[in-house]
Amino acid sequence: MFLPFRLDGNAEDISFGGISIEVFTDFFDAPKYCYATYALKNPAMYENGEYEELRRRLSDCEEMDIGIVFKLKNSRLIDFKIDLENLARRCGDERLKDMELLGWGINDKSIKDLFTTT
Repeated sequence: MFLPFRLDGNAEDISFGGISIEVFTDFFDAPKYCYATYALKNPAMYENGEYEELRRRLSDCEEMDIGIVFKLKNSRLIDFKIDLENLARRCGDERLKDMELLGWGINDKSIKDLFTTT
């Protein structure tokens, strides 16, 4: 499946060198937001400016459809995987394949809405 994505630009994510991506869709008429945080496998990329380049590249590609694999159990979404090969190809940057997953979650609201304070 191919879905649009958003890059999370919160300061905490950037301060620890994370790259967080959220994809969104309707599953059985209910909105679902799938959120994954990655780190670069090569630590030198944080020192030589490549981290910032990759964030800019992803920002430029926001809302573009990328490959996602979903896992369902009893008609319920239980897991997902962002296809990093497809992400790299769609964004035109092979370095995006060299990220490691730090954490993920599936929510009924966007991550931006979950942590917005009023």
